[in-house]
Amino acid sequence: MKMLDGGGCWNTPSKTFMSYGKYEIVTGAGAKISSVSSSTYHYVTEPGPPLYKTSNHLTKTTTYSYVDDHNLVKQITSINSDQKEHSKIFKYVAEFAGNLASKSNDDQGDVTSIAMDDMLQANMIAAPVEELEVVDGNVVGGKLYTYKRDNFNYVLDKTFNLSINSIPVAYTPSFFSSIGRIPDGGDYYYKFHQDANYYPVMEYVAYDNVGNLAEIRQPGGSSTSYIYGYNNTLPVASVLNASANECYATSFEGFEWWDGSPQNPSRYLSNNSFTGDYYLKVPANAFGFSIPLNVEDEDQEYILSAYVKTSANFGNNANLIIQVVDETTSTQLGWLNTVIGSTNNEWVYVERKVDLSQYTNDCKLKLEVWNIHGTEDMAVDELRFGPVDAQLSTYTYEPLKGITSQVSPDLRKKTFEYDEFGRLKLVRDQDGNIQSANQYHYRP
Repeated sequence: MKMLDGGGCWNTPSKTFMSYGKYEIVTGAGAKISSVSSSTYHYVTEPGPPLYKTSNHLTKTTTYSYVDDHNLVKQITSINSDQKEHSKIFKYVAEFAGNLASKSNDDQGDVTSIAMDDMLQANMIAAPVEELEVVDGNVVGGKLYTYKRDNFNYVLDKTFNLSINSIPVAYTPSFFSSIGRIPDGGDYYYKFHQDANYYPVMEYVAYDNVGNLAEIRQPGGSSTSYIYGYNNTLPVASVLNASANECYATSFEGFEWWDGSPQNPSRYLSNNSFTGDYYLKVPANAFGFSIPLNVEDEDQEYILSAYVKTSANFGNNANLIIQVVDETTSTQLGWLNTVIGSTNNEWVYVERKVDLSQYTNDCKLKLEVWNIHGTEDMAVDELRFGPVDAQLSTYTYEPLKGITSQVSPDLRKKTFEYDEFGRLKLVRDQDGNIQSANQYHYRP
């Protein structure tokens, strides 16, 4: 890097003059930044132009070091205005190559070691494993990241923070994590080791088929799960206090996946939906759809709900159904249904509590919408399934603009409107009343 020229700018309220430099950054051929310096000057106001002091100015120099043979920053060190040396030290998957160099296909290991070995083979060397904060040679903080294999992806498993008591802890390289090689018969077992002062902060429990985060859990706390739509690019539901396999939600906006397959949008209509742009049309004398639910906790109570709209002459001809099937024999054990009648062409909320305690066998569930006895079409929107104590929120979007609706756990709806430039214009409540409005003005 070579400085081409420099200059400064005044910060009048704080009476400081801040210098700047223009740098030429050379790339290629392994060139890396080794250091950057910046200075801040104070100035005095007297009759005439302000004069800045060349003495007592603050200079900050930041130096960089790198992992051998890689463009990965190993350490960033600077001396701040407190005249203390502050460092951030990083360790990456790349630096575990030596620990795993002798691993053979017959060797075993814990989840983290196996994942990191596979990541090395896939050249995923830049994934961070550990970060330490060091002040004047003492460790003052740290973070640790572990990984696992999930759906043929290598993903974050858990994060940890470093617990530092009031006694300074001197930094030594041994403070870092490592992978040990333990004899195991004629082979070896590889085990990831971390400092005992690390405590867990978050567990990344599950991911969906394309690598989106599906469930997180804090230590000793409940899970939060996420459901995705719009070609698996945006979250369409977040569910507090529910695992990923015991909740489901859709607003029928399309581009969502059910049981590993994309939805069929042929029955989606875009007129007068309850949320978003679309709802599901269930024709007369037809099934709407069905989706398996991978519920594991059969002692839990669940709620199945939806908003439905039917004509004045519809009659009691449709159902929201949970089909209960024996997990081993696939024998049908029962039906838990909610009858849907006339709603006079208004969107009406319906629900059914699902109590599985009456079934002694291990069972699996299938969510279904029926209109097989009806003579008229039925509209369905905002379909939800989850534990009775879960807090489920849903979202719809207009791509390239933003969120268009949100339904909270207590079923309060907000809609969001945008102007022709894609800027948020209005927020309305469930009754269409304006909650907030934005106006944009620009100086000529």
